[in-house]
Amino acid sequence: VADAQIGTNTVVDYFSLIVETPSIGLWGACGDAIQGGECQNFTFTITEFGIVGDYIEGEYMGELQFQGSGSTQVVMGSFRIRIDQIIDRGSVSGLVWLDDNMNGIRESGELPGEVRSITLYTSNGERIERLTNLSEYELHFNESGEYYLEVELFGGFQLSPADQGSDDSIDSDFDPVTYRTDIFYVDAGQEVPGFDIGISYTGVMTCDIELIENDYCFSGNGGVLVIVEGASPPFTAQLFLDGVELPNQVFDDNVMELFGLIGGEYLIVITDANGNICETEFFVESFDIECFINGSPPLCNQNDGTLEVNTNVWQIGGFPQITWSNGSTELILQDVSSGIYTVTITDINSQCEAVCTYELESLGNESSVVGKIWADSLGVNINTYDTGDLRLSQVEVRLYESSDLTNPVNTTFTDINGVYTFEDLVPGEYQVEVIPYQNLTFVDQDFGMDDTIDSDIDPATGRSALFELDICNVIDAGLKF
Repeated sequence: VADAQIGTNTVVDYFSLIVETPSIGLWGACGDAIQGGECQNFTFTITEFGIVGDYIEGEYMGELQFQGSGSTQVVMGSFRIRIDQIIDRGSVSGLVWLDDNMNGIRESGELPGEVRSITLYTSNGERIERLTNLSEYELHFNESGEYYLEVELFGGFQLSPADQGSDDSIDSDFDPVTYRTDIFYVDAGQEVPGFDIGISYTGVMTCDIELIENDYCFSGNGGVLVIVEGASPPFTAQLFLDGVELPNQVFDDNVMELFGLIGGEYLIVITDANGNICETEFFVESFDIECFINGSPPLCNQNDGTLEVNTNVWQIGGFPQITWSNGSTELILQDVSSGIYTVTITDINSQCEAVCTYELESLGNESSVVGKIWADSLGVNINTYDTGDLRLSQVEVRLYESSDLTNPVNTTFTDINGVYTFEDLVPGEYQVEVIPYQNLTFVDQDFGMDDTIDSDIDPATGRSALFELDICNVIDAGLKF
């Protein structure tokens, strides 16, 4: 939020929200020209600053556009932002080397090595900072005091003897039994180099597998990363699929990439130039495209239904190619009538496809009252529902009989599509009341000549006019910021 101060702030530089659903992970953002677009109708209310300026607390409300679908959603909540203070930090640093003769002294010609992690602790065991996968490091502390370092090695390596010789700038400083340095004292802001780590191979060769990609569409595009520790290249890799040997491959690195794998159970046997062997098993899973459709019904046979297709193509093969039976290529169909709709999904390489069908039925009859609650998502307040306007979920709606306009006969909330329904009503005269979100007001009532896209709620009362049950009864409400 630009120029943050107590009270309402409307200038939002950037905002993002992570939304996890059972089928797919989505995120929405605004303020980013590539992914999120413009921040629209966002209000941040700052309620408290930290006494020394170390945090900001408040509430927010506005609209986000979601990646992929392009749909927008009203979001609201509270926030607390921590502000780090500027301090004079000290540091300890060092490097890792391969100690070929295991004498604990770094000599000319010996190569850099790598360790899995190194961690800085206070003398009472409180962890301060940890770095991983490194051949040199710099760890930081804020206060004067006593500290120690601890190192974790990759498999197949061991520590050199500590504190050998008389030159502390070229020896190894980590105990090969405890994997720690001695406890040392440093002043705040002090920079202390020279905590070096000598390592060597143990002669025990290990190999691990990291899955890069499963095989999607059964097309042989799986891949794995093979990591060999405790030995030096070159390596020969023998690969077996379900017991059948595949052609051998030779690698000149401790990290190997294997691609073009189909789904199945694999065994890989790695041999180095000295005849040392390691082997491991792994499984590559095959996936096919799947899809399903969510629908929001049209009300009383109006053209205001919505269909949205969901697919796993993002996980297994990039952005999907979409074709609806009405010719649309969008993830979401808006303003559609009742009927049977079919969508065909293919992966980006058109190697496989899935077909989904959905029957969209109209909602509403002579014994029900239905409606949609929408917001002017573009903020132009045109007073009528338009394609792209947000459907608002969890809005409270109350139904009254004309004989008692104080006590509702039923109360409900709009669903995820912004639709509410009152069913199994007896003939009579009724009235609908809508309880809007905080900071939202109603658009004008009965604006324009098209009753299918206007708002039926009086902005002054939040209620509709009294109406008799008819063949189909639709009471919509439009809200604005």
